[in-house]
Amino acid sequence: MTFGLVYAIYFLDETLSEETSQANIARQQSLFESRQGVGEVILRPVRELSILNRDSFFRKVAFLAFFSGLALSGDRGLLIYYLQDRLSFGNKDIAIVFLIAGLLGIVVQGCLLNPLTRNIGEKNIVVLSFIFGAVHNVMYGLGKYHQIFVDRH
Repeated sequence: MTFGLVYAIYFLDETLSEETSQANIARQQSLFESRQGVGEVILRPVRELSILNRDSFFRKVAFLAFFSGLALSGDRGLLIYYLQDRLSFGNKDIAIVFLIAGLLGIVVQGCLLNPLTRNIGEKNIVVLSFIFGAVHNVMYGLGKYHQIFVDRH
């Protein structure tokens, strides 16, 4: 996590333009200075979520991301039980698996995501990520049949 933080601070590009960043800073300062600032700060995340309802693409992406996250959470739980039961992994081994997955996530998001977004576009990145997620879940499903085949031979 510390490496990811340092990498983000020193090497990742700023996604907001200077003008947008300054406007956001000024708006936040005015919110804290006004009497309605507390209510505004509390309701701001709800209003910012309204971007998901901006058009049908964002609604679909939010819907798919929710269920993709749900499936990923289930997959991780099953992976932990499988590693402990079949491969006799202990807590240290499982921690190493998740450390490797986290480091690979940092590498992909920090090094590959920006060039891929420039080359194939944001919408295609979302589509590609859901395709890989679907392939990942199909591989979990086929893993049971592979184990049956291995046990027979």
